[in-house]
Amino acid sequence: MKRILWVFSLILFLISAPSLFAAGGGGTYGYHAEFFVYDHNGAPLAGINVKLWVTTQYGDPFDPDFYDCWEYGTTNSNGQAYLSCWIPTQYADELEKMQASMLNSDYTILYSENTVSYAQTRIYPRYDLMYDTDHNLIYDPWELPLAEKFCPSLKLHSPTDWIAPEPVEYINADVTSGLWFAAINTNSQKVDDFSVDDEGLFVPPVSNWHPWINNPSSSWETLTWNAYNYEGQPPGAAYGNYYLRFHFGFSGNPDPSGWSALYQTERNNNYFSHTIYAHLFVYGSRYVIQYWIFYPYNDGYNNHEGDWEHINVVVDSQDPADAEIVKVNFYFHHLVQLRIPSDMELDNNTHPVIYVGGSCAGIDLPATCVPGETSGGSYPEPGTWSNVGPLGFDEYVWGNGPYINYSEFIDGDPNDKRGIVILPEIDDIDYSNDLHMRWFKAAIPWGLWEADSPGEWLQPFLYIWPTTGGDIGNDGPPGPPYNSGWNTLEDNNSFSYYSARP
Repeated sequence: MKRILWVFSLILFLISAPSLFAAGGGGTYGYHAEFFVYDHNGAPLAGINVKLWVTTQYGDPFDPDFYDCWEYGTTNSNGQAYLSCWIPTQYADELEKMQASMLNSDYTILYSENTVSYAQTRIYPRYDLMYDTDHNLIYDPWELPLAEKFCPSLKLHSPTDWIAPEPVEYINADVTSGLWFAAINTNSQKVDDFSVDDEGLFVPPVSNWHPWINNPSSSWETLTWNAYNYEGQPPGAAYGNYYLRFHFGFSGNPDPSGWSALYQTERNNNYFSHTIYAHLFVYGSRYVIQYWIFYPYNDGYNNHEGDWEHINVVVDSQDPADAEIVKVNFYFHHLVQLRIPSDMELDNNTHPVIYVGGSCAGIDLPATCVPGETSGGSYPEPGTWSNVGPLGFDEYVWGNGPYINYSEFIDGDPNDKRGIVILPEIDDIDYSNDLHMRWFKAAIPWGLWEADSPGEWLQPFLYIWPTTGGDIGNDGPPGPPYNSGWNTLEDNNSFSYYSARP
């Protein structure tokens, strides 16, 4: 009977005690993790780096010391990896924590289980992963096909003074020589706008104060709309203290009367092929493709250099083979209108048609309506859209200009920065290794500070940019990631829902 009790006690000890007898025994406790890693379709995923971290306690149980062990491995063709930590017995009185981790930053974890233990000496962590370098919960290889499948077509308003969607390279926004800055005195009066190439005309040169502007390899990590101090003499001005505000620019001339003529060469030849920028994100259970369109200038009641417009295409799946349109948000000025597929014009069943605004049709007194030909707004249909612009002007949107079919944006080259360009989040790009994209990070306006505009008579009564409440719309707008529409759906604090039809 004593032997039976002794054998029974020994069995209980072996079951409850940490492993002393596996490989590495003889004075060590073993802690083990067998990893199972799969892709988003449930297939085994090889080449994934994994880690096992074990912490044990030893010594005084009321004031213990801690011992750590780390082991690293890579999943095999079956998506498995086996890791063990062997801890000397004198350091393993009690398990503090055993933690399994997946280390590949290019993957998003869709599901995980059995990754932590505070008691067991063996765990079986499972990870379901998706290749997702920008961590937007959309499978990276599907992003461009999705953007291509639902890329919009555009019908431009004017048959003569139309403006096409251009790549940012058209205004040299990808190189330092494409930067401009306004010199402003301490009385908040603008002296003039200058190209960065003219910084040497200042005494002393602006680069003495801000050396990065002479460095073509600068990644513009800190380039913002904040004022930059300068002490010296701008061309044609007195020596003194000034503020510099950097911006991108189309012409450098605040008078918009010459903008259309300046654009005529590109209008005739399309040297910079039509380009549209696509940003994808998840909103609730839906997938959103946000198409951003850059126009070099806005010729409307509120004239300004640089114009970023957008629409949202909301789809029901991230798989391009299955995805269908749920709805589209059309944005124009500070308004948005929602349309479902049966209530909009579509090319080839999946490509929304944008009617690009438009000319000033009428405005409430005391202002006068000075017709422009391209407001840039994205409308779902042609007609007279009432009370949509600054001070309540109406807008003609006819679509009588060139028709840009969606196929013109699909060039089959995801790396040429033309056609359809995918925009991640601003922190997902290593700008030191991709200087071409530094325009995306730069938090500066995309045009002159205070272009000439019919609405200028209001400026004495309003606060001017960067105070958003006082902007009458003649300042260059912010880039996509700094626009209030970025990563948002339908109406928000900056966009109001517009229900009227033309």
